[in-house]
Amino acid sequence: MTFDPKAHDDHFGVTEDRKKPGGSNAGECKEKQAMTFEKKTMPKAALHFMDHECFAQAKAVDENQDELLMVAYSGGVIPKHWFWGDLAIDLNGMSFPKERYPILENHDTQKKIGFADSMEVDGGALVVRNATFVDTPESNEFRRLSKDGFPFQSSIYASPSVIEKIPDGKESEVNGMAVQGPATIWRESTFKEASVCVFGYDSNTKSAAFASDEVEVALNEIVNAPESDPKEPQHKKEVKGMDFEQFSKEHPELLKEIVDNTTEDLKAQFSKEKKELEEKLAQERNGFSEERTQFEEKVAALEKAEAIRRERELKFEAGAIWREKLSNSDIPDRLHDKVMSQVNYEKFVNEGALDTESFQSAIDEEIKDWTDRGVTSNVMGFGVSVKTVDEDARKKKDEGSEDSLADQLFALSGGDRREVS
Repeated sequence: MTFDPKAHDDHFGVTEDRKKPGGSNAGECKEKQAMTFEKKTMPKAALHFMDHECFAQAKAVDENQDELLMVAYSGGVIPKHWFWGDLAIDLNGMSFPKERYPILENHDTQKKIGFADSMEVDGGALVVRNATFVDTPESNEFRRLSKDGFPFQSSIYASPSVIEKIPDGKESEVNGMAVQGPATIWRESTFKEASVCVFGYDSNTKSAAFASDEVEVALNEIVNAPESDPKEPQHKKEVKGMDFEQFSKEHPELLKEIVDNTTEDLKAQFSKEKKELEEKLAQERNGFSEERTQFEEKVAALEKAEAIRRERELKFEAGAIWREKLSNSDIPDRLHDKVMSQVNYEKFVNEGALDTESFQSAIDEEIKDWTDRGVTSNVMGFGVSVKTVDEDARKKKDEGSEDSLADQLFALSGGDRREVS
């Protein structure tokens, strides 16, 4: 974003006459003018001004250098300022007595952005020239965010010495344009510093009136008076300031309204900041909860993988013991799976480890039980001889039946089997 003087002049209707030193000003007004003087105490914040047409931007010149583009004041009317009302500053009457001017953040002297070698009126606007950035956290953050596209605004701090108040229904000219009353024009002023801001710094309304940081300003005020009879004596009325105690006595209802409004503003601001803080904390909690959930899922996955790996190791270890024991036995290979199913290795797992001694003892007992029952391979390696109590009884019964049949055959033939025996 760059500042185009011509586009700025076209926007605000600035004429060539406005650009000339000593151009159109309040001296051309038709009203007769009188001057009053007073020393007025006011909040320091009343001397800070935000022109919403203005901006501050950091632009990279090269890898090691940044340039500040800053329009501090457009030369137009600052509408509805909380202290001055509609306000315009006569740039022809603004003085710049110093060689360098600070550039701050929100007019806070503890937050330094840089300094400018000069302030110039260019194209009807107040522009910062030849700025140098300083190495502070605030300056570095401003440059980083600005180059990322964050829209910073600008604000100025100046002190008036001559002001003109335009009554309602009247008008006066400043910076080449007409200002309608009611309004205030600073005809003469002194520039102090410029600031970069996130929001309009002069939008703090009535709450700024109670700021503890106050300044005393010596003001000459131009009073516009209507045409009158030259013979009629003109009386100048000195405007005196009013301190807080006197104001509270003479205007208690207005004071109460200001206090109530200020309290409401502060409550609203506090509620907003509280809500933002709660939302931020909630986001952090949600983020922490999501991270914790992801961590727990990763841990569970690792535990699962470890459990599967360990179970496979246990199963392999148990199988190896079984194979070794069965290979050394006389039990046929085709029965190995049935024999192995009789002893479950899981019963011998304690705290994730296989009790091999107990497991081997159980296997030995199981193999012995099978061999004791006659489940063994024969000498030639064919078949299985299974000897059980029921089969012995059946064999004896069959033998008894054969003897009985033989006796009957011998009896029919007239012989005696016992004699043959």
